[in-house]
Amino acid sequence: MRHQGHSLIELLVVLGIVLVVCFSGAPAILSFQDAWTLHAEAAHFAALLEQARLQAVLTNVTVQVRAWDDHYSIRQSDGEPNSFLLTSGVRFDGLPKSVSFASHGTASPGITFTLVRKSRRTLVVVSPAGRVRVES
Repeated sequence: MRHQGHSLIELLVVLGIVLVVCFSGAPAILSFQDAWTLHAEAAHFAALLEQARLQAVLTNVTVQVRAWDDHYSIRQSDGEPNSFLLTSGVRFDGLPKSVSFASHGTASPGITFTLVRKSRRTLVVVSPAGRVRVES
C-alpha cells in the first residue's frame, strides 16, 4: 500500500520541534547582536579618533575629542565642535573624558574609553603616542 502524505499530527509534531529549536536559539542570537553592535560602535569611535589624530597632523592644530554618556564631540582648537550620538543602547562608562591630539600626532593624556551595552564592555585605548586600538 502506498502512503499518500503526512497526517496532521505528524506535521504538528515537526512544526513543534522546529519552533522549539528556533526559540532555544533566540537568546544566543540576541547576545550575538548586542556584542556585534557594541564592537561596531567601538570600531567606529576608534576610527574617528584616528581621523582626529590625522586631522591634527595635517592641519597643524590641536584636535580634542570629548565623550559623555551617549555622545561625543570633535573640536579643532580654532573651531566649533562637531557632535555625534552613539548607537541606541550603547554608552560611555565613567565620567566625561577627553583626549587632545597635538599637531605631531601625540595624545594627551593617554586614555581608555569604555563603551557599554547591557552587561558587555569594550575598551578603546589611546596611547600617549597617539595609537588607537579596540580591546574586547
